[in-house]
Amino acid sequence: KAIRDRLSPNGTLILIQPTQDVPSSDVYFADHLHHFGTDHLSMYAEKIGFAEVVKTVGHPLMPNFSFHLWRLADPSTNYVRWGQTQCRESIAFHEAMFERVNRLVDEIQSDQSRSLAVFGLNERYALLRAYSRLGEAEIVCGLSDVEPNVQVDFPVVKPERVKEFPVTDVILCVNQVHQDFVRERLS
Repeated sequence: KAIRDRLSPNGTLILIQPTQDVPSSDVYFADHLHHFGTDHLSMYAEKIGFAEVVKTVGHPLMPNFSFHLWRLADPSTNYVRWGQTQCRESIAFHEAMFERVNRLVDEIQSDQSRSLAVFGLNERYALLRAYSRLGEAEIVCGLSDVEPNVQVDFPVVKPERVKEFPVTDVILCVNQVHQDFVRERLS
């Protein structure tokens, strides 16, 4: 409402936000107090006096976000409807992923001839470290082309330097949209 009040009479608001219209790891992060789908935002826009002109979900570069273009309109009192989200599906997907990581970590750690590295030391790594046994695993090194945004207690090197470490297995800690690029980068 505060943003609406600041717009000119022909004002437009562009909103980009994490969405629960698609499975997303956002349900696991404490800094997200609410989990919205595009239906929720469309209803909210109508309630506070916006008309939704454009609504898009799943841009290839940001598949877990939605894009909204709102123009000023008269507030509506006809906004009480149910909105849909993928929160349940997100939780089921991530629980299965955590279990797969647990099995993989157990398999690697039980064989003394194998050692583990992780590629990607940002949000996905933080999620796996917190909700799977990856946080308990002995990690030889992290592989990353960028400075990690989480603190780690193992060396972090560019993928070209992985041969300096006794790595037999690498867990990809990246969003699925980037996995093909990462696999090609590691090959």
